Amino acid sequence: MIDEACSADTSGLVDYVEQISGESDFLGFGPGDFGITVEEEEGILEDYRSSKNKLYLIARISDGIVCTISFEAGSRPRMAHAVGLVCRFDSIIGVREWVQR
Repeated sequence: MIDEACSADTSGLVDYVEQISGESDFLGFGPGDFGITVEEEEGILEDYRSSKNKLYLIARISDGIVCTISFEAGSRPRMAHAVGLVCRFDSIIGVREWVQR
């Protein structure tokens, strides 16, 4: 299931990012390096929810987060149509392990 992230997701998001940070060398951070608290993540999600040009989505399997994806358009009028994309997701092995739990 894919939903827009809400304040109830903040703790799960922080836990999810910490979990995947140790599963890949292809992230810009490793275990313990993420450095965003639950309170800070709640502020980030509120910023996305209150913005007209941002969207933060979460994909779940069995109520567990398996993917996050965020879209953020430019703030200048000429760039308002351009969207940046950030996606973090579990490896296929990680998703299979989650489904088997």
